[in-house]
Amino acid sequence: MAEPVDIQLYLDHVREVEILYHLKEEELQRFLTVSEAVLYSKSEKIVSQGDSGNFLYAIVTGKADVSFRDLNDDEMFVSSVDPGDMFGEAAFFTSETRTASVTCADDTIALRVHKSDLLRFIKDYPKSGNKVLMMIILSLLKKLKKANQELAYEKQSEIDFNYADALIQDFLNDI
Repeated sequence: MAEPVDIQLYLDHVREVEILYHLKEEELQRFLTVSEAVLYSKSEKIVSQGDSGNFLYAIVTGKADVSFRDLNDDEMFVSSVDPGDMFGEAAFFTSETRTASVTCADDTIALRVHKSDLLRFIKDYPKSGNKVLMMIILSLLKKLKKANQELAYEKQSEIDFNYADALIQDFLNDI
């Protein structure tokens, strides 16, 4: 069962969290007052596909795996989330439910911030809030780029496969 931890004990790791990287010490401490550090055990789900998304998460220590259940109810691995990475942005910024589950691959400390607390942070500290928002946007763009590269690779694989079929057919015609 997830349990709160004192994030001050992990400040060196927190400073490596992507969305907090550009915050000055005072700004970071303010952000930490609106967030919560939680320890999850290995194999524990942090979020489940289909849940509402009121929290944004960042991995401080440990590692988690992202997966989703397909139409056949088979669990499909998507990616790993490493220290410094965040997840949950899509459900956080939209009213949609979580599109994937995130399960701890190791004992994991995650920093989580509730949507209303982040919005209050942005309102109360616009300069710091804009830094955090910019890092969230950059993180999303990085994920989009990776997804586009994977799609292009898959498309290339299809082309190569079709090309192989044509080569085999040509070879068989020559026999």
